[in-house]
Amino acid sequence: LRYEIIDPREGVNGTVVPYNTTTGAIPFSKFAPFSTDPANPYTLNPQTGNISFLPTVGGEVSVIAMRVDEYRFDSTYFFWEKVGSSNREIQVVIGSPQFCQQTAAQGVKLDPNAPGVSLDARGRQQKDYNCYDSTVTLRFTLPVECVSVSPDGTDFRLTAPNGQPIPVKGIQTYCNNNNETDSITLKLYKPLIFNGDYFLYSKYGTDGNTLLNKCGKPMEEFDTIILKVNNCLNPVYGVVGVTVDQDRRN
Repeated sequence: LRYEIIDPREGVNGTVVPYNTTTGAIPFSKFAPFSTDPANPYTLNPQTGNISFLPTVGGEVSVIAMRVDEYRFDSTYFFWEKVGSSNREIQVVIGSPQFCQQTAAQGVKLDPNAPGVSLDARGRQQKDYNCYDSTVTLRFTLPVECVSVSPDGTDFRLTAPNGQPIPVKGIQTYCNNNNETDSITLKLYKPLIFNGDYFLYSKYGTDGNTLLNKCGKPMEEFDTIILKVNNCLNPVYGVVGVTVDQDRRN
């Protein structure tokens, strides 16, 4: 697959829609559909299709267009033959800088209004859970980019009250049309079986980053969320109805 930037089109004949070339720091075009930082311009990776840019003017509305071409290797004549292509056009709305600056500065945070969420005496976020829960759901104040979430669960590390690590075996997201999720569910390898405080740490996952909010602000590595667990039984084990024959001690 090969990705490339193209002009947006309209009508049954695919007439090219021109960009406004009289506004902005530079004339708008398919390669510059809105105002961006010169050091971080609008770019498209031809191999992955990932788009990156840093906008500088809030409130701009534009349309971007791309085409992906599919090639298949001809093993008889040893060349790549184009077998088809598909176009996609997307309307992009740049939010106000004030919103992203003020809200994104907080990073990725739990929604304080979610059920069971509160702050401890040190100002750390905590959430109540019941014994034997095997999933942990986190709701955020600002949506998180789905592409920043590692499905294998490596964005987080969980330790039990006794200090033992509990592996996170996967993460489920609930992505919307903008490929953003306002919550995630962590699937634990083992359920929560001890009373006390579990510590959930953020870390760099196998994708090379922590969670990113919709404004691109990363979650700080080792940011901590406390899971308070109660209602667990403390069993006492004993042996009854058993006799010992020829007890041996080394």
